[in-house]
Amino acid sequence: MRTLKRIVSLFFISCFLLFSIVGCGSKQDTESSNGKDDSTAKKDETIELRFSWWGGEARHEGTLAAIDAYMKENPNIKIEAEYSGWDGYYQKLVTQLAGQTAPDIIQINYNWLYDLRRQGKFFTDPRDLQDIIDISGFSQASLDAISVDGELQGLPTGLNAVGMIYNKEFFKKNNIPEDIDYWNWDNLIEVGKRVHEADPNQYLLNEFPNSLTSLVDMYLEQQDKEIIKGDFTLGVNVDELTEAYEYVQKLFDNGVIAPFEITALFQDKTEQFPKWLNGEIGMFMQVASVVPALSNNFEVGVVRVPLKEGAKSSGVSINATNIFAVNDNGKHKEEAAKFINWMLNHEDGINVLKDVRGVQSTENGRKILLDAGIVNPVISQTIDIASKYPGETSNEAELNSELKKIKYQYIEMLGYGELSPSEAASEMLEVLEEKIKELQADN
Repeated sequence: MRTLKRIVSLFFISCFLLFSIVGCGSKQDTESSNGKDDSTAKKDETIELRFSWWGGEARHEGTLAAIDAYMKENPNIKIEAEYSGWDGYYQKLVTQLAGQTAPDIIQINYNWLYDLRRQGKFFTDPRDLQDIIDISGFSQASLDAISVDGELQGLPTGLNAVGMIYNKEFFKKNNIPEDIDYWNWDNLIEVGKRVHEADPNQYLLNEFPNSLTSLVDMYLEQQDKEIIKGDFTLGVNVDELTEAYEYVQKLFDNGVIAPFEITALFQDKTEQFPKWLNGEIGMFMQVASVVPALSNNFEVGVVRVPLKEGAKSSGVSINATNIFAVNDNGKHKEEAAKFINWMLNHEDGINVLKDVRGVQSTENGRKILLDAGIVNPVISQTIDIASKYPGETSNEAELNSELKKIKYQYIEMLGYGELSPSEAASEMLEVLEEKIKELQADN
């Protein structure tokens, strides 16, 4: 009997051990197999991303280098670059977004945000991808500036602000002081007139139609006025706008600004503008990000914009240079987010992209480039000057593309001599008022 019990006990112990071994083995095999399969699948699966941006040669070269470096680190990621100049980029993007054929990663301009958001929800809020994208290094102000109705539309690629970028040789030749705080609206005309009279081929200042529109906004903001307020009401009357346009007329009449007839063809192609390349233009009111394009032929510096005595605001806003956005309809949003995070937060990405989209938005990014001596000092100085003389952040009405187009059209008609300052002011305010009514009716 004792022998039988021992046999039965041994049988059950053997069975228990056998099942334990088999069971453990199966579990280990399953975990190993799943882990291996998942890893292999992720590693071997080729993820194809499309990335679109606009810019000049320096930006193209830097961004292509970033793509190459990222693909070397991530062999399963293939990124197709879709890049161009400024002209036509927005129109193409709108068509792609509407047709759901837009790239996975998209460079967008901050002043398109409201218009695009009204057309649909196209971009993924980076806060929904916080496990992948680190947004802790971005200031809240920089994030607020690219949010619409509380939705963050992407991440700022860099900071940008307007400054008066000047040709050092031109200034020296014409005995113009390089004092950062030198310029006001009166001596701009005085010096510009002297420069043009000394040589009719040269002009102190060049402004294309779009930047001249900004100059008018700046001129008015320094008087605590704005053409369109944030609540979509007019903020100036005909007399006030006429006075601003009369100032612009003086710039043309005195040869301070080069005529549109010889400049308009090169709008947004500054690096190709012959008179600038030939050293016949003294200054541009331009954003810091274009400094590399302006300094190919000679050394440039920066001074602050003309400032009215006693002005509370310079009218210069510090904005995101561009925004990297994740296409909300993309197939690989997480992989797109990883690439954006690498470009904006990873030391390798920051070092490759350098300052092709302005001064880095994060403190860490700026430190990396400053330590490496990569940040263009003129770009950094432009941001510093703008920070010293800050203006108001652009409101939705100021960024509305239809309203901006009207302002642009009337500055063109003024510049080409088709309308007098008073005619341009009166007609434009009427047209703006009608357009505002249409916009409000649509909403």
